[in-house]
Amino acid sequence: MNMVEKSIHMYGRTGVTTDDVVKTVDDIINYVGKEINFATSLGLGKSVKFINELYRRAKEDSEIKLKIMTALSLDMPTGKSNLEQRLVGPLVERVFGGCPELDYMKDLRAGTIPENIQLWEFYSKAGSIMHLPTQQRRHLPSNYTHVSRDAYFTQNTNVFGQMLACREINGKMMYSMGCNTDINVTANLFLNQGKAEGKKRVLIGEVNENLPFMYGDAVYEADKFDVLLKGPEYNYRLFGPPKDAVTIKDHMIGLNISTLVKDGGTLQVGIGALGDAIVAGLDMRHSHNDLYKSVVENAGNSETC
Repeated sequence: MNMVEKSIHMYGRTGVTTDDVVKTVDDIINYVGKEINFATSLGLGKSVKFINELYRRAKEDSEIKLKIMTALSLDMPTGKSNLEQRLVGPLVERVFGGCPELDYMKDLRAGTIPENIQLWEFYSKAGSIMHLPTQQRRHLPSNYTHVSRDAYFTQNTNVFGQMLACREINGKMMYSMGCNTDINVTANLFLNQGKAEGKKRVLIGEVNENLPFMYGDAVYEADKFDVLLKGPEYNYRLFGPPKDAVTIKDHMIGLNISTLVKDGGTLQVGIGALGDAIVAGLDMRHSHNDLYKSVVENAGNSETC
């Protein structure tokens, strides 16, 4: 008997599509038990409605031991004083209105997360946990490259959830890990490996049609997930601040940096206008090299690679 034949699944099959998140959480608790090590993508890629229902259930039932492993749990800005609230309120509504909030983050700020629930993150917003001793102690010290191994594999993760995009390709509905593909692909591999070894593992995909569809290794068929939560209520607005324009100064910095990267090399860039400018310079060098050489020369930097 090979590894695929030994795999076990919550419903006896994979790719089950439903809009009932309450029943899905019921089924997971009945299947894996009341000790749930739940991992989810960092940043935007979280399955928010599923997480909130799972968290609500653990708050109501102290016998459930819920461990949440993730990073960069985004929460909306709030004003502390009445004046701050009056200033921030309309801006938050304009920028983030319609985005569901993570309930565990609201409780974290209020100091009301129950003792049977733990939040572990391998990355938090700068300065956001300075006055939260529990989160200082529950930091997952892992290199981003090893996150899937350290946070999702060695922590005995038995439930994994993420947001997915969807699109019909050649007459078949396909699903894309359109956010944090690198981590999610490896996490999917680890949990399916656990299933093949006879362990109880559950993979949840929350399908949001507003999420950009990424191609390549990000594209999966439905049968790679146990449950796909899908329906109009899951097409909520995505969390994201306004995108800053890339200035001429940014472009010049990006152009200069693009000359320093060797062919076949790798460069990790951050989020923001400067990162966009660096990528734009490298893309022009790769796709429009004659134009690139001319621009670099006119800019006074002839050290092209």
